[in-house]
Amino acid sequence: MSYVAWVILVITALVGIPGSVLPMLPGLPIFMVGVLIHKLVLPEVLSWWGVSILAALCVGSLFIDFIGTTYGAKRWGRASSSGLIGAAVGGVLGLLWPPFGLIVGPMVGALVGELFKLRALKDSLRSAIGAGIGFGFSTVLHISVSFLSLIVLIADLVW
Repeated sequence: MSYVAWVILVITALVGIPGSVLPMLPGLPIFMVGVLIHKLVLPEVLSWWGVSILAALCVGSLFIDFIGTTYGAKRWGRASSSGLIGAAVGGVLGLLWPPFGLIVGPMVGALVGELFKLRALKDSLRSAIGAGIGFGFSTVLHISVSFLSLIVLIADLVW
């Protein structure tokens, strides 16, 4: 049974870590499932501290896309509250059409939200581009959190 736990951990790491870049896969949640299965089957191998840190990183990663996109729209696009709400709604609706919906959804949502607010097309496009920049930064942050999770796992296994 221990062999199966190790195989599950390795497979979920190999799928989950790259999955944090691919919008279609819930990367770190897949990885976290493998960690939890491993902890339940072989409780003496991973510490609860390591599992807790990995769980916190996983939960944090779930919010990165929404926060990054809306922050980008606000910071670089000077979006209004309607544009921010539009970017968030577009991000949620974009989940229905992966992978492009996750990228385009927040941008279209910010654009529609700004146009709904009766802002000029130029300002509305700036908010949409800001949402796209925010998505790019959130992707980089996802990659960083994924590698940090891998480092935490390896450190927990070694110590």
